[in-house]
Amino acid sequence: MANEIEIKKKSRNALRTSFTKAAKELEALFSVDKLDRESIEVAWELLLSKYDDLKIVDNEIYELLLEGATEAKLETDVEGRDTYFKRFTELKVKYNRLSEDSATEGTGSLRTGTYRSNVRETTDRADPKVQMKQCELPSTSITYNNSFIPSISMSTSNVADSEIDEVTMTIRMLLNGIVNRVTKPKAIILSVHIVSPLPKAGPRKTNGKSRLSKSRIYTGTPEKERIQELETMRKQKLKRKNTKRNILQSGGEVNKNDTKVREKGKGKAPKKKLKKIESDFSDSDVDLPQNIVHETKFFDDLFDSLDEFQDNDVPMLLADDVINCNDYLFVKFPTNKRALHYIGRMESCNIDGSYTVIFLRKCKSGFRFSDLQDISTVSREDIVSTIPNLVEAPGTSRCDRS
Repeated sequence: MANEIEIKKKSRNALRTSFTKAAKELEALFSVDKLDRESIEVAWELLLSKYDDLKIVDNEIYELLLEGATEAKLETDVEGRDTYFKRFTELKVKYNRLSEDSATEGTGSLRTGTYRSNVRETTDRADPKVQMKQCELPSTSITYNNSFIPSISMSTSNVADSEIDEVTMTIRMLLNGIVNRVTKPKAIILSVHIVSPLPKAGPRKTNGKSRLSKSRIYTGTPEKERIQELETMRKQKLKRKNTKRNILQSGGEVNKNDTKVREKGKGKAPKKKLKKIESDFSDSDVDLPQNIVHETKFFDDLFDSLDEFQDNDVPMLLADDVINCNDYLFVKFPTNKRALHYIGRMESCNIDGSYTVIFLRKCKSGFRFSDLQDISTVSREDIVSTIPNLVEAPGTSRCDRS
């Protein structure tokens, strides 16, 4: 678009130079004492042809400028066109006056005619690429009759100025109408659906029995590995659930007669005191109302205590897994002899890639937050996995002891 406008402007500059040269020649013929009517008529026809060509190019440039130019650029272009139109009108007035004098004298060498303001027929100059839009710019004819010219008693300057002002005003009215029609904002039509849209159906409710992405077929390696890890975890969970567990006495030995006593029905089986497993948590916390995090069936079936936990019991944290704020994490703290595991909630992510975690303490009903917050900073390598389906519920010290 910009290249086409520049080419048209170069063509217009050449036509304006040629028009100025022809206008000067005609003015020189008018300025001599003895007028050469034949030379004046030839010069006038040449000037008329130059002005028609110039007007065609002006209209083409104006059409191109309407698409992206501002109002200031359009006004500047119109003012430039008015300058050449004014000069052409002055010469036309002189030519018409000379024609009237010739008609009065009876010479008839100069013809009296009208100037067509519309674009010349395309048969004179075939240019199919650029044509004026007839729907937007209808062709108009401006005809000057001799009856509108004032009498000879008026001064020559007054006659020329009045005609120039009238024609200039007409052209400006046409151009202002075009600019207003092009720059007028389009009306926005609001439909009923925009004002009052149709109600949207909510999400479908499911019974929760089907697992998400169970019927999907993944081709990417990370998703396939994740599915394999979930399947391995499920098999380990079923294996651990079906394993028979021995009842321990206080001394740590299996009571072999316990099953026989129950089979004979000679009394109740003696109460067996389970061997206490050393816990990594201290029990010196004050019993105050706490927020208790209930264990889910996932944790009950997976292992009985944190000491029985192994790294392959839960799905490991993958490299592309995202840890969000308030997610519950399973964190590993390696020591000299063994690795200790704790459950915590992620509070924030630090700039260096580490995470700030508040750890929980185990109680009978689940896990709880201690009065003295146990806050630590851990790296991503220390995080074993995220723990899903943990629910926070209000609790009291009485619930904590039970």
